[in-house]
Amino acid sequence: MKQQFYTLCIALIASQASVSDGLSVAVGGFDISGDSIDTAVQLEYAPEQAWAGFRPHAGLFVTEQSTAYAYVGVAYPLPLGERWSLAPSISAGYYHQGGGQDLGRNLQFYSQLQLRYRFSDTANLAVAVGHISNANLADENPGANTAFLSYATRY
Repeated sequence: MKQQFYTLCIALIASQASVSDGLSVAVGGFDISGDSIDTAVQLEYAPEQAWAGFRPHAGLFVTEQSTAYAYVGVAYPLPLGERWSLAPSISAGYYHQGGGQDLGRNLQFYSQLQLRYRFSDTANLAVAVGHISNANLADENPGANTAFLSYATRY
């Protein structure tokens, strides 16, 4: 299973060069504060349109333990100069435990903070940290932290 997971990661990253401007691929870790970090790959779509500064997005991350989280939400990018931006975001979605951590229920909320560097109008690199939680809607709410490194390009 791990070999298939890593093959998927490589294929998604390699395909990034040919995708549209609103699609990004990231590699990182899920449950990074736990006993063992679970390697994850994330695919996210965020259209260029914004409403009152908010940018919608939809995404999915899958771990090597077959844990998956599909989500939709909004980000609010804040420019930090000509090339840098900081974007807090909030999302809600469906969590599938797979072989990973039990987070108490399938409905989870995901808050993330992303720091992005724009190399040009067509390429950027970003690092993001986040937290996924059921917001105390279940008896147990262990939560999990994430960290991702993403690269996006468009033509």
